[in-house]
Amino acid sequence: MPHDGALPEPPQAQHTNHDDVPDTERAPPPLERESWFDIVAHIGKQVAAAQMLLQHLAWVSLEQHTLTLAVMSEKTKDADNREYIGRIAQALQQAYGTDLRVCLTEWHDDCGETPFLRRERILAERRETARQLLENDAAARTIMHTFSARWRTESLCLRD
Repeated sequence: MPHDGALPEPPQAQHTNHDDVPDTERAPPPLERESWFDIVAHIGKQVAAAQMLLQHLAWVSLEQHTLTLAVMSEKTKDADNREYIGRIAQALQQAYGTDLRVCLTEWHDDCGETPFLRRERILAERRETARQLLENDAAARTIMHTFSARWRTESLCLRD
């Protein structure tokens, strides 16, 4: 077992075009903290109703085949965590071909982002970028001034 607590990487899939390949047929991302959001995406469909819980879990550590995840309890208070954690553990075991245990701890600011928090942060950053672009646009400023209008930040969406 590697010294940093990560399990060995699984063999790579032989597919090159991933657009038509289900997530379960692709090689899973490395089982490490930096890949947590990719891992969540990889196993998401396999865990069915446990996806809601999965979105509110942050990677804490991986030691001795035990993955410790921090749960945002206020977001998951109605979930059957024991059953859902079992589904998540089973999906991870299948993806990585290893006997992996999943333990929960309470989430706090030091635990890092959950997939839900990450999505919210990215959305807020994109809205702020959209707001700045609009405020720096002469035509948009003219329209806003003409109609004494203000931006509704929650309605802004930055298009790619």
